[in-house]
Amino acid sequence: LVTGQSLALGALGVPALTVRQPYLNLMYEQGRLVPLIENYANPAVSQKATETVNSALANTISFLAGSTSPQFIISRSATNGAEMSKIKKNGNLSTYAEGLAEIRAIRDVLAKNKEQHKVAAIVLIHGETDHTLIQSGATNTYADDIRRLRANYDMDLRRMTGQSEKIPIFIDQMMSFTGYGQATSSIPLAQYAASLNDSNVYLVTPKYIFDYYPAGSQAHLVNISYRWLGEYYGKVIKQVVLDDRRWTPLSPRQILRTDRLVALDLNVPVIPIVFDTTEVLAAPNYGFEYYDGEKNIPISKVEIKDRDT
Repeated sequence: LVTGQSLALGALGVPALTVRQPYLNLMYEQGRLVPLIENYANPAVSQKATETVNSALANTISFLAGSTSPQFIISRSATNGAEMSKIKKNGNLSTYAEGLAEIRAIRDVLAKNKEQHKVAAIVLIHGETDHTLIQSGATNTYADDIRRLRANYDMDLRRMTGQSEKIPIFIDQMMSFTGYGQATSSIPLAQYAASLNDSNVYLVTPKYIFDYYPAGSQAHLVNISYRWLGEYYGKVIKQVVLDDRRWTPLSPRQILRTDRLVALDLNVPVIPIVFDTTEVLAAPNYGFEYYDGEKNIPISKVEIKDRDT
């Protein structure tokens, strides 16, 4: 189940790239299961079909799993511009209830065909509207909101399917805050905190590495970047759900400071760590900043010492 706001709908990701299904993955459409392709036109932003994360997510898992891959059905329930208070259980919109209703409809089709099934994962692509609300003074409960959303979906969906396995939620970090005119945002830190404090919340990737729609939209991705983001989700969901292995994103494992030297011992999913200034625009000090309280302290040098430091 893919939920969230406009990025979960592939807003402005035109034209759609995935127009055929290379595996056996499906989606629910008008009461039946059909091959998973990209044919959704978000009426709020485009009259053309857009690329979403959906096809790349499922197809990446199928590619990596090979002949052992199960068949995936992607369900989507998201709302443009909706903050967490609107898409949560008993929120101001029907997003949550519509997600449950589509999963129930899929369950009924599969049960009629006597096919075994379970809900494997929830994907949440979200955070932009909550960023603007918090900037305007709203209380920041976003990390707890993510955990609560997962717990509610887990309870309701497991009751619906009868499965015993817990349902993890997979998230990414909102990274478009500079497009809103701010140098920082508390939302990416809240998304990271949610993954640290709940073993069923998995942080897949930040989104600064992707290409954003160039005109009139500070938040949305171009079509190839939606596909790329879906591939990231597919890799991590495959590792967690199919391979039963924990996932930890690139993140600090330990931070040590001696006089003027700060050493970051990192979790590195694929050794060794590198600075990529080919695919990602170079930034001063490779993006690192050092603060003492609110004072920005100049950095003399940033370098990689070994495979994860």
